Amino acid sequence: MAAIDGNGQVIGKDHLEAQMRAMYAEMGEALKAEGLTYSSIVQMTTYLVREQDIPDFYRVRELLYRDFYPDGVFPPNTLLVVSALVDPDLLIELQISAAD
Repeated sequence: MAAIDGNGQVIGKDHLEAQMRAMYAEMGEALKAEGLTYSSIVQMTTYLVREQDIPDFYRVRELLYRDFYPDGVFPPNTLLVVSALVDPDLLIELQISAAD
């Protein structure tokens, strides 16, 4: 998952929170299309481009997870800092595994 709109354009260039919100919304739609929910996720891998964004990543994730996981139980996440993603305007990308 990445913050890319239907026309292939990056959403929220240079804005981590905007990219995260778009990415997690896309993830929710993909899960819903398969009859799954956020609670169906069993593993996440997050790729972050800028090390200095780590505190903001955790801050935004905490805000979003309050709605996705009201019981406070959420799937494990491996966070990796990488040198680049396929589009230089992407700051973050997410890979998930889900099961019902």
